[in-house]
Amino acid sequence: MKYVIYPVVILTVCLSISLASAQNKVVVVPLGGKKCTSPMENSFTNSIGMTFNLIPAGTFTMGSPDGSDEPAEPGRFSNETQHQVTLTKPFYMQVTEVTQQQWQEVIGNMPATSNIGDEYPIETVNWFEAAYFANALSQKEGRSQCYTLTGCSPIPGNDMECTGLGINANCTGYRLPTEAQ
Repeated sequence: MKYVIYPVVILTVCLSISLASAQNKVVVVPLGGKKCTSPMENSFTNSIGMTFNLIPAGTFTMGSPDGSDEPAEPGRFSNETQHQVTLTKPFYMQVTEVTQQQWQEVIGNMPATSNIGDEYPIETVNWFEAAYFANALSQKEGRSQCYTLTGCSPIPGNDMECTGLGINANCTGYRLPTEAQ
């Protein structure tokens, strides 16, 4: 399965520390690929021009209405019941998708089938390739990698598959979002 990478990098931070001392970064997907339009007090731009905004901790309703009180969403599955989710730590998310230019700067190739411009989102990459991008960006910025990928071939951007994956929960680098994020 192929995905458009809509990463948004997230820095997990404690509210009491400054941006300069923030530690863990995360790659996150903005819903619908929409750019955040309101100005953010806490934002930063990384070494390749990716801009990130602070997303505060908080509680929200996740899932789809079952149709009893509100109309059910088309294509809803029975395991998508609405429930409260609490994100206990704030994080930073990129304001746009990972662009073709950003992918090329970090990985060096162009897997996108619609190579129509540097500022367009990268697409046709799979989950392993997205994790590889997060690791490569982490390494580029001197941060620890969040994934251990083993048995991978061919190169990222060419339907790379891996036989093993480990996650370093204490990493300081970029990572992909959780479902709740």
